[in-house]
Amino acid sequence: PGPARGSVVLRFTSPPTGGTPVTGYEIRRSVRLLESEADLASATVLPQAHVPAAAGTLETITLTGLEPGQTLQFAVRPIQGGTPGAFTYAAASRVGVGAGPTAAAGATTLTAPGIISTPGTYVLDRDITATGTAFRITAADVTLDLGGHTITYGTGSGRAHGVHADGVNGRLVVRGGAIVQGGGGGSACHGVRLIAVNDVRVSGLNVTVTGRDADGISIVSVPQAVRVDHCVVHCGTTVVSDRHWPGVAAIRIDDARGSAQIDHNRITASPQWGLRLQGDSSSGDVLVHHNQVLGTKALVANGYMLGIYKRGADVFENHLEGESRGIHVASSGSDGIDCRVHHNVLRVQDQTNAEYPDHHWVHGIKIEGAPGCKVHDNVITGVADDEHAEVRAIDVGLQNQANQNVQGVEIVRNRVSALARGARFRANALMWSQGTAGSTNDLVVRHNVFTATDRVIMREWGGGRGALMRDNVLRRDLGLGAGHEFYVEEFGNGGTPNPGNRLLDTVTDLDLLQVTEYHGAKPWDATREWTLALLVRDARGAAVPDAVVTVTDAKGERAFETRTDAEGRARGTVVQARLANGLRPDARGPFTVRVTKGGVGTWEEAVPIAGRTALIVDLTAATATIDSTAPTAPVTFFASPLSGSRVLLRWSAGSDASGIAAWLVYVDGEPAGITDAQRFTVPGLTPGRRYTFAVRALDCGGNRSEPVSAEATTRLEDRGPGR
Repeated sequence: PGPARGSVVLRFTSPPTGGTPVTGYEIRRSVRLLESEADLASATVLPQAHVPAAAGTLETITLTGLEPGQTLQFAVRPIQGGTPGAFTYAAASRVGVGAGPTAAAGATTLTAPGIISTPGTYVLDRDITATGTAFRITAADVTLDLGGHTITYGTGSGRAHGVHADGVNGRLVVRGGAIVQGGGGGSACHGVRLIAVNDVRVSGLNVTVTGRDADGISIVSVPQAVRVDHCVVHCGTTVVSDRHWPGVAAIRIDDARGSAQIDHNRITASPQWGLRLQGDSSSGDVLVHHNQVLGTKALVANGYMLGIYKRGADVFENHLEGESRGIHVASSGSDGIDCRVHHNVLRVQDQTNAEYPDHHWVHGIKIEGAPGCKVHDNVITGVADDEHAEVRAIDVGLQNQANQNVQGVEIVRNRVSALARGARFRANALMWSQGTAGSTNDLVVRHNVFTATDRVIMREWGGGRGALMRDNVLRRDLGLGAGHEFYVEEFGNGGTPNPGNRLLDTVTDLDLLQVTEYHGAKPWDATREWTLALLVRDARGAAVPDAVVTVTDAKGERAFETRTDAEGRARGTVVQARLANGLRPDARGPFTVRVTKGGVGTWEEAVPIAGRTALIVDLTAATATIDSTAPTAPVTFFASPLSGSRVLLRWSAGSDASGIAAWLVYVDGEPAGITDAQRFTVPGLTPGRRYTFAVRALDCGGNRSEPVSAEATTRLEDRGPGR
């Protein structure tokens, strides 16, 4: 953050010129995370006229005129020969806050509650108390600045609001002060209540409500744009008359038909939703970012810290921690589809309630009938103890309310922990509450780290067709001891058959045949699959291209057939075991592998495959060995802090005869990710803390290199109000 309001200071080392002088820098900024060239192309270029210093020296550039308190992503590229260089990465900073702005010239001073019926800017100059609604706005194009003062409303009986507008066809801004509900006892007395206002911004408020069915900020039916930012909302309501509708939310935005942005807010209490965002149609960006929801306690069933029911929402860099469910993305029509939920930190618990007094469950992230939803790079921790609920850290339902199949859902690069600390409730990492009813399921579950005390994968309720889970790390939590009942996967689909469940190239020390079946399970099947890679050479060590590779299992069924490429490489997938009702594992190995090419030779042998396997074949000598040599570790490894919660890791490739299949990423010695790229953004970190990061190469034979490590300190906190 810069020293003055609305400023940021960028510091970096000027790059080597490579013989072409650096004549300037291109600086871009974005609210969204910048992680690719495509992201950068949509970012805004900031004008500046900095003259580059000599290569290898410290550059300092101060940017001004930015929105105070906003967290922005900045990327810098040198301009050489008139052309900007390549995008590397972007770092985040909160823009400097500094002293608040002075009142606008010509603003009208307010000294008491009342009705605002004329366009203009109004500034409150003192604390006020109202028996009913404090300010009712009936004019368009109004800015109400509370001037840092406090409104206490609703001290008398009946319905009242702090600020209320209905049917205003224009822009309305409410900002800069505190709104507190009085003790009059009226029902649904919201702190801010705006209905059918064209263009809304609510900013920098501190709102406290305590009465029955009271929202902190309630905004409904916005045709154009709505933004709620830098607010602190304490929704201490303890009575929710109907949790289905309308329910209670600390911040509610319903029927938002245009762009929406909810950012840098802190919610410190809510009995149901922390933030609820709903709207069928969308034009413009829909962004939910850099919010903190801390300390909520759901008093009714299905209370979520974030409820996202608006098309195309981008939900990122939020910190959620409370006795509530985490994030709910759902669709009952065109709302809730094509959402992205990424780089959020969630720590969730829940408890039984009047509707479910004996048993309840908490979701970290729940995807329900929402096609096109991408869930990636989140850190989710769910904890069950005797006072709280069962954990289903990620819950996936792939049918909508019309029982239509949902496609295009992805769950990638998340770090998920489901931890039980008592015997009453279980903790499951991935809950499959509903698959698809059709013949296909395109759900992508890849490169996640799943840790669980009870079940890593739980398939229950509607069952339906499963999907391929590929390249995930599966871990067992031993918080209740090694004697505690644990299974990799459980089938309890009492509703519909559950076929097509596949695990491929799992990274784990667990026995993948640790499977259990709940009574009454409908027909189901599951497979355990591994990649077999071959490197085929002749007597001189030269690659043998176009050799025919045939693999059959012990039952004589063809696993795959292919040909080697120009480098003599080939690969395919084998089914190590099949499982079905009755828990009868059907082992398919060993596998007969045959490699042949006319004029070179033939090799054939039975090979046990119980994990990633790589064979190095000398076709001339008709011999082969299983690759058991570890790959070399990366030579270079960099850790670059990007924000208060993210660090970018980059490394060199290393080498291996059979090829690198993936890299395993560690944070302070614990597995944090798996990737097939030479970079990885570690999310979910604590601001201002120093971490040790490490990476290990994993080759096609399942061998791991020695780790290479580096340290980095995350940046300052950039979520929450910050002004």
